[in-house]
Amino acid sequence: MIGYTGRLATKYVVENCATDLSWAVAGRSPAKLTALLDEMKRFNPNRKQPGLLVADSNDLEALKSVTQSTKVVVSFAGPFAKLSYIEFY
Repeated sequence: MIGYTGRLATKYVVENCATDLSWAVAGRSPAKLTALLDEMKRFNPNRKQPGLLVADSNDLEALKSVTQSTKVVVSFAGPFAKLSYIEFY
């Protein structure tokens, strides 16, 4: 399941940010991310479709790949106390 806060943040971007914004959603399940984006199309069908980045929070190499392909990362993964800090070297 896509988390409540991540869904709200995605909806906010879809409804309020520039339609040509280059952005992506990330998570463990490509199928769930695709379903989320399909659901969000109804809020702003003219928006540029975001990218999908797949990584598990337990896979450091996948997380490095995701973060190296972006300029900004905003995480809504929970529980926050467990997943709020990952150190990359």
